[in-house]
Amino acid sequence: MARPRKYASRVDDELERYVSAHRIELLNLLFDKDSNDRTCVVSAFTALAFALIGSAQSTKPTLSQLKTLVSRYVAYYQVFLSDCGYPCRASTLYGMVVSRLYELLVIAPQSGREGQSGVYFSGPHLAYFMAHLAKDQVGQRRGMIFDPCLGTGMLLMAYLDLLVDAGADALLVLLERFSGLELNPQILEIARLTLAISCLANEQLYGADCSQDIVHNIEAITARAQLSQGDALALPAALRSKASVLLVNPPWEGPASVYVQSLIETCNFACAVFVSPAALWTDKSARTLRQFVFDGNWLSAQYTFVNLDFALPVHSSQQYTVSVMTRGNHTGDIALCSDAGTMTQFDYAAKGAVTVNRSDFDGSVASLGGCDRLLLHIASVKDLQLLRELNRQGVAFGSLVATSRTSQSSDNRAFWLGREFDMTNDRPHFVPAHEFDSARHLPLIEGRMLEQFGYQSKSYVTGAGRSARWQCDGLGRPQFYLDRERIRITGKDNCSYKIGFQSVGSAINKRTMIACVMPDLPCGNSVTVLRLMAPDCIAPFATLHLTAAVLNSFVFDYQVRARLHGNNINYFLLQNCILPEILPMVAGGIALDSEQALLFEAVAQLASEQAQGRLRHRRPMLEALIARSYGLSLSQYSLIVNGSDKLSDNAETIKSRGFWRVDNELDAALRLPLMSWNQFVLLQKVGLSAYVDYVRSRHPGACDLTSV
Repeated sequence: MARPRKYASRVDDELERYVSAHRIELLNLLFDKDSNDRTCVVSAFTALAFALIGSAQSTKPTLSQLKTLVSRYVAYYQVFLSDCGYPCRASTLYGMVVSRLYELLVIAPQSGREGQSGVYFSGPHLAYFMAHLAKDQVGQRRGMIFDPCLGTGMLLMAYLDLLVDAGADALLVLLERFSGLELNPQILEIARLTLAISCLANEQLYGADCSQDIVHNIEAITARAQLSQGDALALPAALRSKASVLLVNPPWEGPASVYVQSLIETCNFACAVFVSPAALWTDKSARTLRQFVFDGNWLSAQYTFVNLDFALPVHSSQQYTVSVMTRGNHTGDIALCSDAGTMTQFDYAAKGAVTVNRSDFDGSVASLGGCDRLLLHIASVKDLQLLRELNRQGVAFGSLVATSRTSQSSDNRAFWLGREFDMTNDRPHFVPAHEFDSARHLPLIEGRMLEQFGYQSKSYVTGAGRSARWQCDGLGRPQFYLDRERIRITGKDNCSYKIGFQSVGSAINKRTMIACVMPDLPCGNSVTVLRLMAPDCIAPFATLHLTAAVLNSFVFDYQVRARLHGNNINYFLLQNCILPEILPMVAGGIALDSEQALLFEAVAQLASEQAQGRLRHRRPMLEALIARSYGLSLSQYSLIVNGSDKLSDNAETIKSRGFWRVDNELDAALRLPLMSWNQFVLLQKVGLSAYVDYVRSRHPGACDLTSV
């Protein structure tokens, strides 16, 4: 994906644009013939380092301009990191910028784009943050600092500055206390070069013999330092026993959890700090890692960031976590900073930590993390209290929903959840629009066509896959159609209505859960389907509308956002989200008391209006009634819709996953979150019966709440 320039720091942006524009010229200056030869690449970047560092001026305009940009890069990060409270030396930053140039000139072109192979090199501010966390844990204790996924040495360079600031000799530390493994031999040589540069003192850095000093350091590192080629999954026994501190940025794609668990199990460390995709802590494939971490009391702190400032070369919407593991965390307390914003907000991260206990993730169904021990996004202590309260009062989504017809029939769950047609495997059966025959074909509903309470919001225009263009016209013209006979053969036409919701979303979109009641039209795999299977349900159609209203509510969306770190909204993620108690009662045919019956009728009718596109201004009333069904207090509902327990425009209360984006193009008084809050205040003040009378009186004859 393209890198949004507006979020990148100016010096990073200038450097990247210059290297991209002059890449061929720079490569011609650096390499004679074979740029893929390891010795040639290392020699070329050593020569480049000599040209960029020191007092000598280059006679080549391209290198001269690059040297100016590099100087500005170093000056910027010296000020920036110092303001964040991290001691940094110019020599280390020069080593880091050589690492960055290697990524831009060699790694990115080889893989098509940075990180395509799952290797994402750490940026300067991320490296210093991780080093700082590790040093805070171990204090002044001596021991080996080990990076088993060394890369270009960024993490060790940052830790080196912290030790030098405490009075240590840079080269001596590197030779005696640092160790690292790197699978790629060429990247290993670049790491030796960058670490050699970072060992320079200021008088060496700007002296006439700078190049000789670098060569001397490289020779010393090659001869004595414990930086070698190897695989982190097959550590030598000597390294396992010596490592006191682990600093790790493991491969992200593939067995990321395997790397992390293997390192924790095999190394005798006091502290480990590693960065990973945030989805690792809610992903089904990493369940074993979470069980191992929580059962062993390893996790002591975790910080979740949004990549808007490009601390890592991934898309700006990507979220990642920095996790701190300590041996013998006997208290079981875990400091979570789930709403730290970007990596540049160090101070905010430190202040925003919420302490949870391991018992919240003990693997029980009633625990906060559920049986799969998902590590939730918890922005504040009040959010933690609210999520615990919801768990105690409601019914888990998974207790009502089966993922196969067999399990549904065996334990009598109310809904069946699944996907119908795969956009790849079933593609040969799809019918393009120009072959459409209304007598034979039905439209194939895709995720982009859905909106809350509607399944025809967008029409297909052109393109395919992610590059396809859709327009918001409310007509719902699909990209493909399916033959009715094909649908009958697959057995996916056995109900008149169902619920569909988008199976791909983001926790920082305006809304994450987007669901609607729809006729039994075929759906692609970007739409997950809920079918009502309860034989005792008295009012099936009204129950579907009630369910859709709950799924689309701020309360349910709030829970989904707390669990969603990636983009896939599936049963694994939803099973521990809480539904109001009235839903299983309605679906199971259990008699309702007078207040519950009134609430059910009102919600079902208002949801039906939304599905028909009528009286959209009554949506806040529906939201208020759903909040009432959850039994929320005013302060709890305010925390969900406003981001705090009181109405406030203070920027410090804004959450990255809050609903402040909803209707943000409208005046504040017309936005759905605030209007829903006002309606809920009124509902709590006058009571349910009087409030339903009020709803009826506002539009006499427009809706008959007793007809559902």
